[in-house]
Amino acid sequence: MNSSINKYRRFCREDNDLPIFFKDWWLDAAAGEENWSVQLVERDGDIVACLPYVVKTKAFLKSMGMPDYTPFLGPWIRNNPNDSTDASIKTEQLQVEQLLESLPKFDKYYIRLSTEIRSARPFSNQEFDKTDCYTYVLDNIKDHERIYGGFKPANRSKIKQSEEKLEISESDDLPALFKICELSMKKNNLDIPFSYERLEKIYSAAKSENRIQILLAKDEGERIHAGALLVWDKKRAYYLMGGNDPELRKHGAGTVMIWEAIKYCSQHVDIFDFEGSMIEPIEKFFKSFGAVQQPYFLVTKTASRLIKTAQKVQNIIKG
Repeated sequence: MNSSINKYRRFCREDNDLPIFFKDWWLDAAAGEENWSVQLVERDGDIVACLPYVVKTKAFLKSMGMPDYTPFLGPWIRNNPNDSTDASIKTEQLQVEQLLESLPKFDKYYIRLSTEIRSARPFSNQEFDKTDCYTYVLDNIKDHERIYGGFKPANRSKIKQSEEKLEISESDDLPALFKICELSMKKNNLDIPFSYERLEKIYSAAKSENRIQILLAKDEGERIHAGALLVWDKKRAYYLMGGNDPELRKHGAGTVMIWEAIKYCSQHVDIFDFEGSMIEPIEKFFKSFGAVQQPYFLVTKTASRLIKTAQKVQNIIKG
């Protein structure tokens, strides 16, 4: 194991501000211990910036990207709370530039950045492509009355009806959660892009850290109507996975599940992140809870001529 990873593992144990998806134990579970690496910027022996990434090699082509079931990664910068906004952004840009310059050679790079990264200029300067993306966030979730008041009236009505018929409970039934998410995805003609076995490793690791919880909505007949998988770090909670049974959707379990998930997460943090979605109905659903849109960047770069040529041919075929 190289010295950077050893330093980073110590850093992960000592630093509470690091997002959950940057933690070494998360990377071990989501990618495999031998499949990720990290670049560091140090000052006086202390880590002030880091850039973890997953390494994949296929047919002699090396790609750097995201672990499974991981919403974002990329650079993380330790902010100085005494800095002005301008000074903070300047520091961020300089340290991101250092991290990018230190990357080993690659053929392809693909990373969704944290919302905490405010400037994509260092990536643009090094010929990365940038796409603007969005997630949806609720702040001050400990104020349940205010949060509930921000829901659309139709949501509040569904919640009242569902609370009479369904029970939302904490669970360790990961297979049931995975199955309900599969059913929900198939309704949109999609598949869960990652394996159950990988999710099982993540769940076990996060459970050991007390950073994950499954919620299930059941009726009197023990039928599962909806499920949610929640994770959290020091600052915010994340709606990592969720779904509902399309055959039982009329009972409104998806709506009451979100409300119960928000209340549950408010025991740990004060921010609830729905995570973004490219599926328009899901995006609309998140907005209906009063969630505020927050931007983040998707950055990519193709250095391999072979991959560039293949992509051009594919685009021509698509027309």
